[in-house]
Amino acid sequence: MTLIRDRSLGELLDAAFALYRSHLKLFLLLAAGVVVPVDLVVSGIGLGQLTAGYEENPTVAEALLPAAVSAVITVPLITAMQVRAILAIERGEQPTVGQAVREGLDVFAPVLAVVIMVGLAVFAGFLALIVPGIILLAHLSVSAQAVVVENRRGTDALRRSWNLVRGNAWWVLAVIVVINLLAGVLGALVTLPAASAAQSADSALILLIATMIVEPFTLSFQALATTILFFTLLARSESGLHASSPVARGGEERDAIGRLAGTPAGPADRPGDHEPAADRAADHEPAGPPADWEPPASAPPGWEPPRPGR
Repeated sequence: MTLIRDRSLGELLDAAFALYRSHLKLFLLLAAGVVVPVDLVVSGIGLGQLTAGYEENPTVAEALLPAAVSAVITVPLITAMQVRAILAIERGEQPTVGQAVREGLDVFAPVLAVVIMVGLAVFAGFLALIVPGIILLAHLSVSAQAVVVENRRGTDALRRSWNLVRGNAWWVLAVIVVINLLAGVLGALVTLPAASAAQSADSALILLIATMIVEPFTLSFQALATTILFFTLLARSESGLHASSPVARGGEERDAIGRLAGTPAGPADRPGDHEPAADRAADHEPAGPPADWEPPASAPPGWEPPRPGR
C-alpha cells in the first residue's frame, strides 16, 4: 500500500477499509486493550454501571465524563499506537501488539498535549458563533498524526495540520463527517438494541458490555481513516510526494516513509544505487577528441590533448 498519495474521498475510505481488513486483529487488539480497561474503570467502577440499574436519562456528569475520558485518553492512545503500527506496515514489517503499544506510549504525552490544545481551540471557536469552531475543527484535524509521524510538538503540530489542510478545508470537513457518520451508524447498530435490552433487564451492565464491544471497531477505524487522510494531505502539499510522480512509486517514497518513521532507508533502497559501478563510470567517461581533430605540427607522434578530469 502506498501511504503518501493523493486520494478522493472514496479512495481514502477504500484504502482505510483495505488496511483495516488486512490487519484487523492487530488494530482491534490495540483498541480493545485501551477501551476495555478505561471503560471498566470510568463507567463500570466510577459511575457504578457494573451493578447499577439502567438510566434512560443520565445526568450531565454521567454523560460527559465517559466522553471526556475517551477524548483525552482513549482516542489519543489508540491513534498513537495505530499510526506507529501503520508506519511499520508500510516499511514492510509485521508489527506486534507489544511493539505498537510501546511506541504508542512513547509519544502519548505529546499527543495528549496536542489533543487538549485542539479541543480547547475548537471549543472556543464554537463559542464564537460556531463557524470559527468548524474552521478550526477541519484545519486541526490531523494534528495528532503530525506528532506521531513527523515528531512535531505543541503549536508546531497544530501549525503543520493547518498548513496541510489549507486549501482543502471543505473536503477535509466532508471526510471527517463521513468517517464519523460511518462509525456512528456502526455504533448505533449495536448500542441501540443493547440499550433496549438494558432497559428491559434494568441493568446498565448490558449497555456497558455493548459499548466495550463496539468501541474498538469504531475508534480504531476513525484513527486509521484519519491517518490515511493525513498522508493524503501530505501528498497534496508542496512537500509531499505525488502518486503521479515516478519517485512516489520508487525508493524515494520509501526513504520518505523511513524518515517520517525515524528509520531512514538504507542506500540500497534508493533509485540508481543498484546500477553497476562500471556502467556509472562509463556514463561519465569523457569523450575523446572530435573525429576531424588534428594535432598541432609541433606535437610529438601520437600526442592528443588531455581529457577533462585526467
